[in-house]
Amino acid sequence: MSCPKRALGTAEREVHMKVAIGAFGDEITPDVSVAFPVLEALGVIYYSPRFFQLDGETRNVLTLGNDEVGRITGLQAAHGLKVGSLGTAIGKCKLCDVNDGSRNVYEDPEETMAKMKRAIDLAGIFGTARIRAFTFYPPAGEDPRKFVSQAVDRLAPLVDLCAESSVVYGAEVEANLMGRDAETLLT
Repeated sequence: MSCPKRALGTAEREVHMKVAIGAFGDEITPDVSVAFPVLEALGVIYYSPRFFQLDGETRNVLTLGNDEVGRITGLQAAHGLKVGSLGTAIGKCKLCDVNDGSRNVYEDPEETMAKMKRAIDLAGIFGTARIRAFTFYPPAGEDPRKFVSQAVDRLAPLVDLCAESSVVYGAEVEANLMGRDAETLLT
């Protein structure tokens, strides 16, 4: 026995929802000669550049020169790929320059800002208005709520720079970071 089909109303016919699936191509392999055809075969349109293997060396997207980025954008276009967001490790470092027993490293705020400026430039070249970044590690073993003000002080100039450039700072939620969960993010 089959169910009768219900006729769609006008409003239902006019509403079309599309979902675009994206991926980190380097999770297949950082070698774009392999990753891009696989993404294309899977029907992925949007990917997030993060690591690339060029001339036998795997490098972070922020370290690539504009000529190298041009090679990559040409290859991505040949495979029908677009960039959904730029994948960076910005903010994936210690908030405080203290020895807390973790393997996380501290990065000077000026170095973080320089990386964000490069990321914004690359976002423009890759044709995206989104940068995936992080929210800093508070000292290991400490209550992250004690460091919210300090995290805001570190994040605000980065987010402001993104906003001035019409780019979204997409904060990735990850264990042990200031933005580790909804409660901490809302604080």
